[in-house]
Amino acid sequence: MSNSLRLSGLAGTIFAAVLVSGVSPAWSGGDFDPPPPVEPEPPKERKTFGLSGELTVEFQNDNNIDSDDPDNELSDFYNTTELAAELTINHFLSGHTSLTFEPVLDPDPGDDRFFEDQGLYAEELYAQVAIGGGVSVIGGKFNPAFGKAWDVTPGVYGTDFAEDYEITEQLGFGVAVERETAALGTATVTGSIYHADTSALSRSVFTDRGRTQVSDGGAGNTEDLDSFSIALDLEEIPSLGGASLNFAYRHHAQGKTNGDLDDENGYVAGIYGARQMNGVELQYVGEVVYLDGAEGTLDDLWYYTVGGALVFGGKYNVAISYTGRPRDVFGAEDFEDKQLQISAGVELRNGWALDGAYKYHVEENVDNHTVGFLLAKSFEFDTRNR
Repeated sequence: MSNSLRLSGLAGTIFAAVLVSGVSPAWSGGDFDPPPPVEPEPPKERKTFGLSGELTVEFQNDNNIDSDDPDNELSDFYNTTELAAELTINHFLSGHTSLTFEPVLDPDPGDDRFFEDQGLYAEELYAQVAIGGGVSVIGGKFNPAFGKAWDVTPGVYGTDFAEDYEITEQLGFGVAVERETAALGTATVTGSIYHADTSALSRSVFTDRGRTQVSDGGAGNTEDLDSFSIALDLEEIPSLGGASLNFAYRHHAQGKTNGDLDDENGYVAGIYGARQMNGVELQYVGEVVYLDGAEGTLDDLWYYTVGGALVFGGKYNVAISYTGRPRDVFGAEDFEDKQLQISAGVELRNGWALDGAYKYHVEENVDNHTVGFLLAKSFEFDTRNR
């Protein structure tokens, strides 16, 4: 065999080896440069024992300047402070609480109120165990999942009506399974079984709102674990431009008083998200809720919420939202509540934000006009791994 054939065969062998190994040779001035060594990724830091959370402070003034009912015309100046905290014990066990300081009583008809009737209570207090594989279990006092508009609708008054169907202050257990998927983004399925909190935790301090009793009535107020909810949340779906979807069903068992006439069955479907366009962020939300046997009555109740906000210049925002709340009343005349709100705001120094707003709201055929402002700031903290 000639030397040229031997060299050709050797070159072919080297070339084939390079192909098989998946290494691409690089030449610089005719010299072979080996690929740089691959640096191993540093291990991800795992949070251990410590306290973390967020403190939100709000000062708000609502002025009902015109109403068909003169008793509604009043000024209400109040503070809402919320502390959401997590105590991480280890990689598996953690404790959670949500403490709320706000007015816990309704204002007297026609009387202005200035930082009155403020009370502090535990909205949530539960333990969580992370089993692994995206599965976690909780037990204690918590807020079962149902809908999102009560949290994400933009504007000072955007969440007012939707907060009616938020499920809060329940005693029971829940399980959540979370998965990351290429097609559906982050998918979370949550199941909860519970009843209304009638323990001493239902009271408040500074101003006592009283302890919840079974005799107070209401769907789900049974002291038995006979109410439940199932929710599916799909967050930042790639095929929908990063939009998020939420669906849920709830069953609240009939209360144990003569005023409770039926179980309540609720259904919700919603979409929300944000898009960037030429330096402007568009935030949006749409949600529909149907309650059959609303609040343990024989009525049917609907909620239709749509809202949007524009955030520009890094600190300015304008928001508009609308919620319709038609009610089919059993044995009486039906009516439709509605609310339209418009607000605008700016982020001030040191993280404070100031928003002013107007809302037109109709409740049980009574027209109202309200103007107000909101001054708010959030503080985050994390002592884990320090």
